[in-house]
Amino acid sequence: MISPEQKNSILSGRAKNNIRLYPIIIIVIIITSVVLYFLLYEQPSDIQYSITYLPSFGSGSTSPLALNDLGQVVGQFYTTTSLMHAFFWDESTGITDLGTLGGKESVARDINNSGQVVGYARDLNGHKRAFLWDGNNGMVDLGTLGGKESAANDINNAGQVVGWSNTIENHQSKQCPVHAFLWDKQQGMIDLGTLGGKNSYAKAINDHGQVVGYSKLIRGQPHAFLWHKSTGMSDLTKQGVKGIKSIAYDINNNGQVLGVFYTDDNRKHVFIHDRDHIVIETDVSAFYALKLNDSGQFFLPVKHKEVKIFSYQLSPKQSESVLLTSTGKRTFPGRHIPRHLNNFLLWDINNKGQMIGNAHPVSGGNIAFIISPIK
Repeated sequence: MISPEQKNSILSGRAKNNIRLYPIIIIVIIITSVVLYFLLYEQPSDIQYSITYLPSFGSGSTSPLALNDLGQVVGQFYTTTSLMHAFFWDESTGITDLGTLGGKESVARDINNSGQVVGYARDLNGHKRAFLWDGNNGMVDLGTLGGKESAANDINNAGQVVGWSNTIENHQSKQCPVHAFLWDKQQGMIDLGTLGGKNSYAKAINDHGQVVGYSKLIRGQPHAFLWHKSTGMSDLTKQGVKGIKSIAYDINNNGQVLGVFYTDDNRKHVFIHDRDHIVIETDVSAFYALKLNDSGQFFLPVKHKEVKIFSYQLSPKQSESVLLTSTGKRTFPGRHIPRHLNNFLLWDINNKGQMIGNAHPVSGGNIAFIISPIK
């Protein structure tokens, strides 16, 4: 039989042991939480990158403008006779000159995962013409909406192409309005209309056939638009986009739109529009390319020689993932562009997180490269 004094002594000992265990339990909980956090939520700041240089071609000045999820790259280069030509690059085949439509100039603007390339090329009369190129058919003129010139800006994985085209000239005003178009193999080139003004321009299309760009209103100010065959062209300023003027530059397969709007004092704000409202808004002094992948990643210059890569996930929040700079002491792999690549620019990002860019080395010239994330 345990006496009351013995019982109290036992309970007191247990209490002391519990008190001693509390710090250990707390430490275990903290360590477990940290481990789970890093396992469940990969930290963007830990992303490292490798760099691949594209071979020089022609006069040695190459500008990559788009890449697909296979890592194939298109853009423009200058020939040995100083003419600008579109190119296609693949790691296995190297660089291919896509030629022109009979004129002196061509530029490739986008490529889909089937290797189809779009852009514009000059014809024999010197007019810009939207083209579609693939390895089997070469460069094909997509025509116009009745005018003399057109240009293609984007192509989705279904082979649908968007861009702009002159329409039929108004003989009284001598003006030839520019309208956004959608082209596909079945229907040819379709006029997407405007938001009431004379001109509109299509910038991008996703795999669901949603098109974004901008259109002039009756009074001439540009507004970002979203177009779909079921709804037609809608003004995004009526769906949460701010500013006195705005432009939509890209749309991913989640329906998220990346663009820029301008305030009364002409300040620029980059935004992501998702489900009828803005979910990211950041003030910028300058930008040169606005591209958005299906993971919600995009990049912006933050100051001389530096680019930040942002990431928007479906939980509406903004997170800075990587700061790329050419001023650091480290080189790739890492998060630093090699020091000799001065004034680098990024132009596109694919769904694997690969980015393309070009830079002007201290020694002169122009170097094109692909940046690839490594784990």
